[in-house]
Amino acid sequence: MTGQPRLRPQAGAARLNRATWRVRRISGSPAGRKFTRGQPAFTRLRLETLAAERAVYVSARDSGEINDDVLRRVLRELDLEQARLVSRD
Repeated sequence: MTGQPRLRPQAGAARLNRATWRVRRISGSPAGRKFTRGQPAFTRLRLETLAAERAVYVSARDSGEINDDVLRRVLRELDLEQARLVSRD
């Protein structure tokens, strides 16, 4: 190891949970209706969230908050989720 700080798994999970919560909160209509995973609006919102998450993790790596190994693992998870979303369309 190079002595760079590593992102604790709990911290990464917490970031993902917050992002998922935001997508679900934003996707609700004033009447309380929620978008579901198969709907284009949900897919678009989630893809935008994934792009934002990527940028946050790259920035965390660039600032030394996480190392390259952590970044690669997180990006792989984000890539897999994106592939699942896109394959449904």
